[in-house]
Amino acid sequence: MAGDLLPIRTERLVLRRFHARDLDAFQRYRADPDVARHQGWDRFTAADAAAFWEEQRDRRLGDVGDWVQIAVADPMTDQLLGDVATKIAADRSAAEIGVTFARDHQGRGFAREALGALVDVLFARLGVARIVAWTAADNVRVHQLLSGLGFIAGEPDGDDAPYALRRTPGVPRMTR
Repeated sequence: MAGDLLPIRTERLVLRRFHARDLDAFQRYRADPDVARHQGWDRFTAADAAAFWEEQRDRRLGDVGDWVQIAVADPMTDQLLGDVATKIAADRSAAEIGVTFARDHQGRGFAREALGALVDVLFARLGVARIVAWTAADNVRVHQLLSGLGFIAGEPDGDDAPYALRRTPGVPRMTR
């Protein structure tokens, strides 16, 4: 993919590439047991954060086949609040998304605003037709978040629950 679609600005946030200076805050919220309990990890160390940086530093929004993590920051202070992620299918027809926010920044609508902006870019600028998200079956707040963005819940699969959203041609997204 030529170029970089980041940064993306919303009313209260900037979605941007990760910087090395983000890694301490990133590691802290990813290591928080209250954050990690709904994710796919039990612990997250400084070494994990460094490996993340090496893996992600050259990835761009729009790349296919691998997860691309996107920092979500306060536009005034550049403080890292959380992150969103996407993995675009090789044929670009679909994408999977994810979201993680520091506990101190949850419950303020930041995740909705950031995911809404990501959904808009995936549909309007990258042309994907379908977006899916998986969440822990007991993660009520993310179920509400995804439903509020128009995602439709699928049948739970064990401990995980799928959600999907299809692009409607000719209908602009108004997710923010």
